[in-house]
Amino acid sequence: MKQPEIDRNKIYSSSEIIKILEADGWQLHGAEGSHYQFKHPAKKGKVTVKHPDKSVPGPTAKSIWKQAGLLQPPSSRKETES
Repeated sequence: MKQPEIDRNKIYSSSEIIKILEADGWQLHGAEGSHYQFKHPAKKGKVTVKHPDKSVPGPTAKSIWKQAGLLQPPSSRKETES
């Protein structure tokens, strides 16, 4: 399964985050109040998403991506020597 691309600079809604998680195979495991918990059949741990939320703050989204194993390290820049 191809891993979804995450735009580090985009502000995501909770609906967009949930769609990306589900596309990666995460399944809704339960909900308590406004917090949805997802589990993956092959990956460890749980991911919690507050829903509904029109704009998930950047640090929160980054934490969700890291927990889901979707955050790619920034591409390293190669410096050329003159």
